[in-house]
Amino acid sequence: MQIESKFPPELLNLFENMEQAQYPWGIAPSDRAKWTADLNVKRLKAGKDRIPVLYRVLRFVRCPRQAGDNYYHKNPDAAGVTWGILGKDEKCCGDSLRRLGNEYVFDKMARENIKQYQDKGVIKIITECPHCFHRIKE
Repeated sequence: MQIESKFPPELLNLFENMEQAQYPWGIAPSDRAKWTADLNVKRLKAGKDRIPVLYRVLRFVRCPRQAGDNYYHKNPDAAGVTWGILGKDEKCCGDSLRRLGNEYVFDKMARENIKQYQDKGVIKIITECPHCFHRIKE
């Protein structure tokens, strides 16, 4: 039995970005946390370098609108929640991959995300994006 898939050419760039940069728009991992330059934002780390439990709430900012729109970052501590980010290690939740039928890449990213959250001791995830919320929850 042979399994094959065929996607419209317009989606190939998106799929390549997701596979190579783990981000729909292909922004380099090193540039993803630039919005934190003027903020005191903690980076969640793995293993023995884990930061205290207080900071193991992950703020998932991968939604393209959030990652590039300063509206979401003007007062990140307004809710009184202490949180950290993954910075360059953060990957997309894969919602667009799943909706477009690219199950293989979605499954790979989902497994990598779960392992990363476990390694870094994440105890709770918050996000402003309803699509990310749904995908992470499921």
